[in-house]
Amino acid sequence: MDMKEYLQKMSDRELRDEARNLHHSINEGECFGVKDVTLLELALRELERRGFEVEEKLRLTIKKRTD
Repeated sequence: MDMKEYLQKMSDRELRDEARNLHHSINEGECFGVKDVTLLELALRELERRGFEVEEKLRLTIKKRTD
């Protein structure tokens, strides 16, 4: 079974969780490989195909220190 078929067999909830976990690993956890990036892209495409709206946000917060 290839990655696309693997994702297509998931429930909506499983697919959303997988996409969120991959996004976190890539953008916050810094522990990922090329396969993870590919899998995230495929998961997002599958979610859109199922009628979900996907909006990716990268969040950076900078605050002045109060010493």
